[in-house]
Amino acid sequence: MSWTEPTFALFGLPPGDPVPVADLPSHVVADDIPAVRGFREALLHGRMESAAAFRVVRADDGSVRQIRGLRRAGHRTGGRGDRHARRVPRTFRPINHTRLAFAAAREQLADT
Repeated sequence: MSWTEPTFALFGLPPGDPVPVADLPSHVVADDIPAVRGFREALLHGRMESAAAFRVVRADDGSVRQIRGLRRAGHRTGGRGDRHARRVPRTFRPINHTRLAFAAAREQLADT
């Protein structure tokens, strides 16, 4: 998984110290671990796009950030027959709280 400077900043980590996919659950709020595990499974085994919203506990100051992880469908990078050589583009983005509020309001209206 490639980490950019903005990704390090979201997690409150110094550049050059990426979090392995297997360790991602240890950086989130306990209630969000199932969502992160599902997202991790999609990263490692899925071939379809997937997304998950979760709260990251920043390593530098302990503050919590809501982010969205996005996995886009990967494509082969290896030779013929190499099923394990896949590029899996993924990003972490801060959640826009305005969009989140609109989505929640939309769900409440749909329930009524």
